[in-house]
Amino acid sequence: MAFRKKNNGRIEIGLINKIIAQGRLKESVPEREMGKIGDFKYSEIDENSKLIRSFYITDPFRKNVEYIDGSGQMHRKVVELDSSQFLIRAQLDPRTKFVVISQMTDATPNLTNLITTQIN
Repeated sequence: MAFRKKNNGRIEIGLINKIIAQGRLKESVPEREMGKIGDFKYSEIDENSKLIRSFYITDPFRKNVEYIDGSGQMHRKVVELDSSQFLIRAQLDPRTKFVVISQMTDATPNLTNLITTQIN
């Protein structure tokens, strides 16, 4: 997935590539059930628009960077990016027909759908 912030503050998401393969993931990735404002939500939807499962992805525009200053001290800071790419690897449920990526926009939590991709 490629994420990009536009000049008007809106977020544009593009699917770079999707590969569907038979088999199972060797190890499961810990899935966060709760998100924070700015995080993204991955959702699998069936043909009747019923939610199968979902999990949160940490905001890809905020990266924690560690660095050493001139005196040898380690520091950490958050860097705001204008664009980001990342891989989503998931064990799809056989009922999954669509994958939806949305963003948590406030503490309610309200979600803004950004992209819906049909799974063949």
